[in-house]
Amino acid sequence: MSPDDARHELRQQRAQTQRLTILATSSASYTLDSLWLLLLASQRVIPYSIPLTYFLLAMLASSSFLLLHLSKRNLRFTDPDMTLIQVITGYSLQLLFLFLAPQAAPLFFITIFVVSAFSVLTMSVRANTLSGTIVASLLGILFILKADQFQFPVNTTIEKLCIFGSFVSAWGRFIFLSSWTNQLRQKLHYKNSQLKESLERIEQLASTDELTQTMNRRSFMKLAEYEFQRSHRSQKEFSLLLLDLDRFKTINDSYGHMTGDEVLKVFSQLIKETIRITDSLGRYGGEEFVLLLPETSGTGAIILAERIRLRLSHYDWTSIAPDLAVTVSVGVATYVQGEDLKDMIARADQALYKAKKQGRNQSVKAEPPNNLDERRDIVLSHN
Repeated sequence: MSPDDARHELRQQRAQTQRLTILATSSASYTLDSLWLLLLASQRVIPYSIPLTYFLLAMLASSSFLLLHLSKRNLRFTDPDMTLIQVITGYSLQLLFLFLAPQAAPLFFITIFVVSAFSVLTMSVRANTLSGTIVASLLGILFILKADQFQFPVNTTIEKLCIFGSFVSAWGRFIFLSSWTNQLRQKLHYKNSQLKESLERIEQLASTDELTQTMNRRSFMKLAEYEFQRSHRSQKEFSLLLLDLDRFKTINDSYGHMTGDEVLKVFSQLIKETIRITDSLGRYGGEEFVLLLPETSGTGAIILAERIRLRLSHYDWTSIAPDLAVTVSVGVATYVQGEDLKDMIARADQALYKAKKQGRNQSVKAEPPNNLDERRDIVLSHN
């Protein structure tokens, strides 16, 4: 059995146990009703055949439900809880004996309300509306036929005890149903919280580089596209830095990949501590990172690039490995109205290549895009 099958089986067993608990409670409730009817029969309010027949019919229904649950045949139904069938059975039993024994009308009315409470808590609004309409119609017919025979038996102490006891027991059933519903609500809230956490975790994994806890390339490009469109509309500048660790392959070869991973984590953390909260850092691939700087001029971007470069070069990398030194090369590009985002990234990449070619551990600002005047004319014509 696979883990998923095992979890499904466990959930099914728990659900069946809960259904059996509800069924046992229902059977106990019908038994208690039979005892109150028996007390009224002892006072000659109703014949003894009424509590006996009531008990037998109730137990017949409960036994049928029990057999379906124990044989797991209920799992074949659309509603494994068989809520609608149990509610219909409960209503039918009360309406039948309200007709047969109108002298004990209060007991049956009380139980009708208990059944209604169970149906409201477990069935859909549509099912409740339909069943409620049918029960109300049948009660209306009973009132026309039997209203003059309805009694409130309180002539003797036992009769008063019986009526009081039926009210108290109904109250207890209401409390049980409320408690049960509250437990279901708490479980649902807990499961919803777990689901929300799982979805947030999935979303985080889908948008975050697991090693450095920075944005991955896909999510970064989505954000960069948004910033590109915003800057295009607002005519405001934004800048982009491409950062590449110098001779990172040598670090992996000399110190091992675990040390290389630690360098990447420290590197990204140092950048996070240096940038603004509005700036966004992403891992572009391997040892290459990209930094988005909203509303930042080329001068501001090159200043930040130098600040990052100097901080990395002055950091005590020997705390990770002996004689380890890490530097970074940075390509800086500032958005110019009329160019595409991919062109801007290409310019930053060219600047980064120039920084590498000139000896590494330096920041280079990208050249303006070619045919700038022609691009601006295109933009103005579209606007």
